[in-house]
Amino acid sequence: MKDGDFKMKMLIFSPQSTLSSTLTGRTLKLMKGIKINNELKIYCLHGDSNKNLTEISDGFNINYFGSMLVKKTKNNKEYYSFIKVIWLFFLATLKESQLLFKNLDYDNIYFVKNQPMHIMPALICKIFKKKVILDIDDLEYKSNKKFCKILGILDKILPSISNKIFVCSPYLLNVYSKYKDVTYLPTPLEEIKIKKKNNEEKCIIYFGSVSIHSGHRVDLLLESMQELYKKGINIKTYILGDGADLVNLQKKYSNLIDKGIICFLGRYNKKILSKFLEKNCIIIDPIDDTLQNKAKSSSRLLIAAYTIKPYITFRIKDSIQDYYLSKNFPGFIEKNNVKSLSKKILFFTKNSQKINFKEYYPFIREFYKKEVQDKFRREMYELK
Repeated sequence: MKDGDFKMKMLIFSPQSTLSSTLTGRTLKLMKGIKINNELKIYCLHGDSNKNLTEISDGFNINYFGSMLVKKTKNNKEYYSFIKVIWLFFLATLKESQLLFKNLDYDNIYFVKNQPMHIMPALICKIFKKKVILDIDDLEYKSNKKFCKILGILDKILPSISNKIFVCSPYLLNVYSKYKDVTYLPTPLEEIKIKKKNNEEKCIIYFGSVSIHSGHRVDLLLESMQELYKKGINIKTYILGDGADLVNLQKKYSNLIDKGIICFLGRYNKKILSKFLEKNCIIIDPIDDTLQNKAKSSSRLLIAAYTIKPYITFRIKDSIQDYYLSKNFPGFIEKNNVKSLSKKILFFTKNSQKINFKEYYPFIREFYKKEVQDKFRREMYELK
């Protein structure tokens, strides 16, 4: 297939802004793989009422048409009242449908996330014989406790009327396998260039959301560091990221912060992360045993594999870690067990250089950006 053979016009609707890792870390990277010779138009909801109507991100023009169903800032999510959520949902559905009518010359309509606001526009697509493409990177109905039952029912509608479904994890492939034309499409991994400095003292790195509610148990990691500190063991720990629990965790572990053992570094980008990956570090991925975590991909796993770093995580059945890592992977520990985490950290601090981690990470090629983008192009071409 030559680039000149692949021409399409695609309309993309996202319920999240560039503050979301889904849009910047997955959607835009996939779209870059088909940007040449094709016309793409992206419409998104924003999480901030003061947001400009347009912005440029990763070379794409992002057009905002309404407010997300939650107010999202750099460090927090604010959930609206039931009435306001219904109102925002109504406005988003209406506006998305209007934009669809204004762009009926686009044949392929790409919906990011399996959310109810896409159902009416998708039905309109079917009437006008447009191809409906759905990209699922999470179990949406499990992420919202208030509307879990309602969303669970609605969760089945959009996949059933889609011409093509992409999912980001093996678990989601199993969940949606009963629907037609479902493809497992990993989230593309950006290349990270680092200079190894293995002479430095061992340190711990966590990067990602600092929100316990989202299943990222940074609190267990910090509790583990506190436990080791009480035993006279001080291991420098860097926390890159922000979230709802950032301030509370900073207060709770202020003693370790003052002593320079724990460093909270806030929101980060690829350049900042690469600098810390140059350190002689162990990557920690403390996740809860939830359906959401089984459904998601894991940037910490992928970056650990790409950079061949020691990696410690709770073993969660059917998660992406469980799928790709062998049963005898040395970094697996008992879930939600602080003592096991402390022991494993201590063991890796002393012995990780004796372990050949490269032999556990051959799967990483499947996540290379070019590999994923080529697969996406092939799937879209076959859809035509």
